[in-house]
Amino acid sequence: MADALQAILELVLQQGLIDEETSGLIRQDVRTNGTDPIRAISMRGRVPSATIYELVAESWQVEYVRKERLVAPPDLARRIPSALLRRRVVLPVADRGDYVVCAVPDLGALQDERLKEALRKAFGRPVRLALADPEELGAALQQAGVEGAPGAEAAPAQDAVVFVAELMRQAYVHRASDIHIEPHASAYRIRFRVDGELQTFTQTLAEPLAMAALSRLKVLAQMDITITREPQDGSLVYELPEAQG
Repeated sequence: MADALQAILELVLQQGLIDEETSGLIRQDVRTNGTDPIRAISMRGRVPSATIYELVAESWQVEYVRKERLVAPPDLARRIPSALLRRRVVLPVADRGDYVVCAVPDLGALQDERLKEALRKAFGRPVRLALADPEELGAALQQAGVEGAPGAEAAPAQDAVVFVAELMRQAYVHRASDIHIEPHASAYRIRFRVDGELQTFTQTLAEPLAMAALSRLKVLAQMDITITREPQDGSLVYELPEAQG
């Protein structure tokens, strides 16, 4: 853990994403609280975790899969054994003829020869593992409805608390002044207002989870959750424990 933290801290320091003082606070978070290094950097430095994972992938000379590419071709997704998905987070994202590209959420998985062999048998050809942001990868698996994927059958009401907490964390990290949850034909879109400009955070939030999250926000803001067709005013204070100190 210490070696990995040092390597990642050196990367983000070189890029000017954090300063030495913040680096010291991150080390303390990891040592005292056992916080995941990248999560600690993201919160303390207010750096999107995807940015950090992309830097790590470049440093380790492996492919990085951005959020917009985390889409599983249906024919490949169906071929991954559900028993494997219950043990490992993995998503096939590209068929390149001679081999299949699969996204995984950590460097340990990239070096897992047993995982590579299991996937090779599933696809009938070699596999190349690429790195993705774990939160983006988990969301892509749920949105794809891949059988056996972690959380694929979770009830929206149970997910809402976790989703709202992560939404608030991401808004803080991105320095957003507003969060827009917008209904569209087949899904909801979330946009953050950053420096006066609206930026898309996700375009494929499923309606059940979106409605559960909106109800959660209404409860926190002391609004009437039964009123859905009239405007309401409400306010809330949301504390992020990781941002304290």
